[in-house]
Amino acid sequence: MKTYNAGEYIRISRKDGDKLESDSIGNQRDFLDAYIEKNDDLMLVDRYIDDDYTGTNFERPDFQRMMEDVNQGRINCIIVKDLSRFGRDYIDVGNYLQKIFPKLGVRFIAINDNVDSGVQQYDMMMPMKNLFNEQYARDISMKVLTAMRTKQAAGQFIGAFACYGYVKDPHRKGKIIIDDYAASIVKRIYDLYLGGTGQITIAKILNEDKILCPSAYKNSQGMRYNNSKRLEKTNYWTYATIHKILTSEIYTGKMVQHRNNASQYRNGSSRTVDKSEWCIVEGTHDAIISEEQWNQVQSLMSHKTKDYKLLNQNINVYAGFLTCADCGRGLSLIRGKRNRYVCATYKQFSRSFCTAHRLFEDELNQVILHLANEKIKQIKKIAILIDEEEAKKNKSVSISKNNERIHKLDSDIQRIEFLKRGLYEDYRSGILDIQEYKTYKTEYQKQSDELCNQLEHMKRLQEGGLEAAKANPYIVRFRDSGELTEITKEILDVMFEYIKVHEGNRLDVGYRFKEESVLF
Repeated sequence: MKTYNAGEYIRISRKDGDKLESDSIGNQRDFLDAYIEKNDDLMLVDRYIDDDYTGTNFERPDFQRMMEDVNQGRINCIIVKDLSRFGRDYIDVGNYLQKIFPKLGVRFIAINDNVDSGVQQYDMMMPMKNLFNEQYARDISMKVLTAMRTKQAAGQFIGAFACYGYVKDPHRKGKIIIDDYAASIVKRIYDLYLGGTGQITIAKILNEDKILCPSAYKNSQGMRYNNSKRLEKTNYWTYATIHKILTSEIYTGKMVQHRNNASQYRNGSSRTVDKSEWCIVEGTHDAIISEEQWNQVQSLMSHKTKDYKLLNQNINVYAGFLTCADCGRGLSLIRGKRNRYVCATYKQFSRSFCTAHRLFEDELNQVILHLANEKIKQIKKIAILIDEEEAKKNKSVSISKNNERIHKLDSDIQRIEFLKRGLYEDYRSGILDIQEYKTYKTEYQKQSDELCNQLEHMKRLQEGGLEAAKANPYIVRFRDSGELTEITKEILDVMFEYIKVHEGNRLDVGYRFKEESVLF
């Protein structure tokens, strides 16, 4: 008898209208444990628990961990209480059960729905069950949304975490009360700003004084708080955090909600709501900042505008592309006799949180210009291949000639790979020193990449992709282009996805071409 390495998958969500008693984590676990205990062919390897995650999508942390274990061969059987615990999207659930799991050799068991792929094929009613589960989730989401809007209009706080300076009232649902310590920091921020201190400088002062930033403070208080907009390594005060506090009207005693509108169903993407549609209710909680202070801050902010002529003179063409490989923030352009880029975190907070990653603009331009021109050369070679293929097509050149060329490219690639494999033996034998070994290896790799590129395109062109290749926007844009002499925003937008800077001036560059179906 075959023994399966089983994983128990457990999920519950208030958004899905789950019965919190009967569907509790503990009840599901006991139910699954009892089932495994009765079946000798099942051996429990791990439990995967998503507490308060909706079933309308599969972006759940422990579900993803479970699938990773499946791919690594750690488990080959998944057990759930019923299909609704697994998911409530009937299309995605069906895709997993009928395509993904069979392909991966995974046995799937939904106990209460009598589903066991190791015993029999899925029955005809299963898609209907999945459809009912999805419709149920859709109906619940509408009811939840209506209830939320009603509570917001009544001035009740419905968020998971109160904003910095407040905590949820443990005795009154929907109310928030002042957190004395955090409120003192909020007051300090307003006092500093009204006293003439800039927002970046305020952030520096708080970091120097070892004041925990809002996300770190909430976690220190035992809250499982995660700010999805914060970069993973940014555990300190920033301009954005200070700015948010200085512009939050909630500190005046007003409940401000519905600033973003996210679909409850399927965790829809969030959109910013126009201020005229915000739900603002006055006098719902104690104020930390007076109305007068708040208005003074807003007035001060509106007058601190930049000179646009100066702004245009200081355009950073790499903005949005150039980031620090360590902390993830962008690199700031510092102008001088020799313009240079430095990590924005280092610029604001010195070495407390990151290093400089200093890179001179002229050197960066030279490197990026070289990379861009190399890509253009590759495009031109592909354009030549396309022209040759079109000429052959017009002259009715036989398919055997094309096959002959493909065979030659394939042979050349195998020859290069053979030479590459021999390099290491030559190095081990002392025929080549380390520098020679690296040089030859780099050169062979370059030749191999170029030949592979040509081979791939020859095959695609032969398969009837000639017209699509000719119309490719990169072919159209660069086939007749001359060598670039300067880097512009347009070139960066067209060619590059990102440029990450490591300490020591090492760059990681991502090209947009990798996503193209015809190129590279």
